[in-house]
Amino acid sequence: MTRPFFFNRLPLSRPFQALAYAKTMLARGPQGGGIRQGNLVATITLLVLFFISLIFVMAAIIVPLRSALKDVGLAVATWGTLYFALIGTGFMMVEIGLLQRMTISSAIPSIP
Repeated sequence: MTRPFFFNRLPLSRPFQALAYAKTMLARGPQGGGIRQGNLVATITLLVLFFISLIFVMAAIIVPLRSALKDVGLAVATWGTLYFALIGTGFMMVEIGLLQRMTISSAIPSIP
């Protein structure tokens, strides 16, 4: 099985090791980090952007629907939001995986 993120050298499968590495990299400073420090900066940037966009999306969904909660009830709104959020998350995971697989596959010429 090939790894789709072959360039990522940050061990996210072992989160405690990744956190220890992040702590040493942040203490060391910007010099001498190499590929792993670049991956660390990219991962932290993605996490920050994810949480910022999550806050904006939640604000865009929850604020307009406050008045609708009285009509349908909290349970229906909660389960409905969770249902569609999981459908969207599943779609994005499949789509991103397929895009990466097709991009890597099409970049490598096949040898007959």
